[in-house]
Amino acid sequence: MKKIFVVLSCAVLAVAVYYGLVKFVFVPKVVEDMNSLLPNKAVCYFYATDLKHKKERILESEFVKKLKSFPALKAAVTDKLSKINHNIDAVSDYFDNESALAVYSFGDMALNNRRSADFEIGKFAFVSRVGLDEKIKKALSDRLLKFSGDISTKARDYKGFNVVSYTARAEKSYRLAPINVYTVFLGDCFFFSNDRLLTLKAIDLFKAQSSDSLKSNAAFIKANQKYPRTKGTFLWLYFDQSEYYNSIVSQTAKGYLDEGNLSPENAIDFREMSKLFKRFEKLSYLTVADFRVDKSDNEIKLRVFQFVEPKNNHFILDNAVYGSGIAELFQLLPEDVVSCYAVSFDYPNLHSAMDKYFDSYLETIGKDNALYPIASGKIDQLKSRLQQAEKMLGIDFRKELLPLLGDTQAFAFLGLEEVPLPAENISFLPISSYPLPGLALLLEAKDYSSAAKISFLIENRIVPLIKKSIESRQGFSDSIKVTIDSDDSVPLGNEGGEAKPELVKIVSDSYNNIEIKTVIAEKIPVGLNYALLGKRIIFSSSLPELKRLIDRNEKKEKLSLKDKLAGDKIKDIEEVFAFSYFNLQELVSQLTQTEIFATAKPMLPMFSRGSVTADQLDALIDILSDISIITQKSKANELGVESLMSVTVEGL
Repeated sequence: MKKIFVVLSCAVLAVAVYYGLVKFVFVPKVVEDMNSLLPNKAVCYFYATDLKHKKERILESEFVKKLKSFPALKAAVTDKLSKINHNIDAVSDYFDNESALAVYSFGDMALNNRRSADFEIGKFAFVSRVGLDEKIKKALSDRLLKFSGDISTKARDYKGFNVVSYTARAEKSYRLAPINVYTVFLGDCFFFSNDRLLTLKAIDLFKAQSSDSLKSNAAFIKANQKYPRTKGTFLWLYFDQSEYYNSIVSQTAKGYLDEGNLSPENAIDFREMSKLFKRFEKLSYLTVADFRVDKSDNEIKLRVFQFVEPKNNHFILDNAVYGSGIAELFQLLPEDVVSCYAVSFDYPNLHSAMDKYFDSYLETIGKDNALYPIASGKIDQLKSRLQQAEKMLGIDFRKELLPLLGDTQAFAFLGLEEVPLPAENISFLPISSYPLPGLALLLEAKDYSSAAKISFLIENRIVPLIKKSIESRQGFSDSIKVTIDSDDSVPLGNEGGEAKPELVKIVSDSYNNIEIKTVIAEKIPVGLNYALLGKRIIFSSSLPELKRLIDRNEKKEKLSLKDKLAGDKIKDIEEVFAFSYFNLQELVSQLTQTEIFATAKPMLPMFSRGSVTADQLDALIDILSDISIITQKSKANELGVESLMSVTVEGL
């Protein structure tokens, strides 16, 4: 009995050992972190998960269906894509889980034996989770073989792993050089690269015979800490400028050696370029981006963070201003504004900050670099143009204008205004008016007194010089007279002699107890209108739109742009130094209501010789009208600058 018990115990132990060996030796292991298979020093990296289902959800949206049915797009893109769609979808079925693409160098152009250009693809590696099922791996291999078409294959063993290489023929239409690719299954992951050494390195990483993977890269770790990769991410991007500069230097050196052309002159050029890249590497060294599609909010969202070297002076980090300025500005703008760009900056310090930035830029290049004289000359040229602008306007920006400015300035496209055609032109055209954009500059001063001083500079310095310039071109004398309210005048020269016609004048009007001044120039149908609203001077090419801004300032219009942007788009506005807004839907709506559009639409088939019909135009307008609001917010901190972009698309 005891003997039988011993035999049974040994049998159980043998079975346990067998299954343990199968599980821990023969069964492939699951890779915990897919990035541990990617060799280090990648220039850029793309990551996606659940890509197939995300793609299907987007393709099934009403907006994409409209795009696919649009005739011009269907003929140019959809029909061509349908020819290869079957194979692409069949392969993508196997990449439904995590996938990542790492690029280690970029392509280059080279002359072949026929002296025509071939494009050489840079080094890359692709890894994706496909699971442990051997049937799936076999099906994927067969599908890749069928998808690749006319290729030759070879299989080699490396440390117990079957590395299959493919040599694809060159693509004549794109002048691609022949491509060698290498594939291997590592645990539950599929690895694919056009570089043999990268493939062998991945095997070493999988076997823990090397630890130099992208997962251990300090910059990559920092990027993941800033924007962690999540399931909601459609595409995650990482770009290492340091490695990019290194790859360019390495590729250039290789090019010199391959061509046997490393002359003393080329060696000097190469040395100067290397020093330049090494210096610029210190300014900005890393970019990380997160792209996602949020169907619940009908939004496409992109977040980008640009890391900067904190030890180096950075123009934006040093001068960006945060606070309530942009929020107050958006409270002033009406809700149906087409677009607006607002930025809060330390404007009184702008001139010296620019000088400091230019000095830092030249210091980065270095006086010992051959490019220094060129860069220095460009900066001197820019400074010269600023001096010319000061001379033309008759003011000193540094001493007279910048000290008066507040933090937040903005430029806005308020909407389209129908302007009547001159009577002599109506008989020649089938329209009586044409649309002009209502533009506005919202200039913030430090206080009301500073705003009044800016207004004085405009009336007594800028306008007279503009008038003098116009009159000199028209052959008038230097005698200048600026009219204000058509009664008072400011003499600026010889008053004797015959009275000259006034080509430029300033007239005043009152609206809601606010004085509006208009600069009118002869033969120019639109004047420049401006008014003081507290510490802001509002300039506008449209008098009706300027009056609407006054109504908003007096809160006589109910809804503002801030109200329209309520929610995620504006919730952190106190933390941003720049904000841009564009409403494509509003622009399309206003444009299609103009007289010129209504007149031109029926004639479109005739002018396009039948290539564009009214129905096609309606379809395009319908598509564009679904893209409503595009916003971009910019923040900054000690690490760098962050931009958050959002596009609202109805039916997404």
